[in-house]
Amino acid sequence: MRFLLRAFLAALLASHLLLAASGDPTSKQASPQRIDLHHHFLSPSYAAYLRTHGGNRTDLPQNWTAESSLAYMDASGISTAILSITIPGLDFGELQEASRQARELNKFAAKVVRAHAGRFGFFAALPMPDVNASLAEAAYALDTLGADGVELFANSRSVYLGEPASEPLFAELNRRRAVVFIHPNQLPGPKVPGLKYGAADILLDTTRAATLLVTSGFMARYPNMSVILSHAGGSVPFQAVRIARASARSAANPGPSADDMVADMRRFYFDTTLSGNKYTLKGLLAFTNASRITFGTDFLFGNSSLLDASTRGLDAFFGAGVNNACNCAEENNTVTGTGGTGASSGSGFGQLWVLS
Repeated sequence: MRFLLRAFLAALLASHLLLAASGDPTSKQASPQRIDLHHHFLSPSYAAYLRTHGGNRTDLPQNWTAESSLAYMDASGISTAILSITIPGLDFGELQEASRQARELNKFAAKVVRAHAGRFGFFAALPMPDVNASLAEAAYALDTLGADGVELFANSRSVYLGEPASEPLFAELNRRRAVVFIHPNQLPGPKVPGLKYGAADILLDTTRAATLLVTSGFMARYPNMSVILSHAGGSVPFQAVRIARASARSAANPGPSADDMVADMRRFYFDTTLSGNKYTLKGLLAFTNASRITFGTDFLFGNSSLLDASTRGLDAFFGAGVNNACNCAEENNTVTGTGGTGASSGSGFGQLWVLS
């Protein structure tokens, strides 16, 4: 469906992802309207890959089916979920093995999308930090499989987004006007005893990557990408001015100014995953506006009560009667998700939808 929209969307200028709140998220709705941009899956091959390399997580189910996602979606008022993998990504084995696994994951996700028309899309897995392999996989996933964008981990094998080696990938994603979904990974270095990485470390990982993308000038040089930060952007919305002032140009650092960096940070999109509470949302809206906030659940991670608590918090904050599952293209600028050609199996959600 996405390729039918491409000609229309290509004429527009910016992208939007939907945050729609309508009714109690724990009750089944006749016409679910939410689009979940942060929804994880496993393929059998990927689960085996994690087990082989000791990367399997005890807090995740070892088997995933489309039916398990659909059951949660139907119970939670979610019409469509955009699939992606979660921590630890493709950080194990040789780089060639990671490339093979990325291809398998993307083909598997595309098959799920085709089998359940309108219910799923996917963000393509890329085998970073291998930039050349990631460029090739992005082209295949976007042009042949019809991916709705790409997923990049904040760091892959301790190499962060925004480091100079990753610039060719961002230049290409910018050329394609791609949707770029940034997901945190495990922090490099030893774990802190007694501290769950999901409590604090993932927020720091996102903040590190976002900061480097801005201070390196990537966000300024590549304005045509639509970049989504997970979990309300970590600390970015709340510490943007401090980050910018601490990183501002000087005689020794001829980078962007503090004001320019804050402006670049405000260009990010911020998903609501596990962030549905008045404290986070008030701070987020003090930094950005609802047109930059996207809906996400983190399905497959944790338990449904944890995910539903966040969604209930969104409903309480924004109002349960809000229903924005509409094409905002005419009132908001939009772009295509990929800018590629020939994609025949995409979900139709390569455009971004937000609360408007």
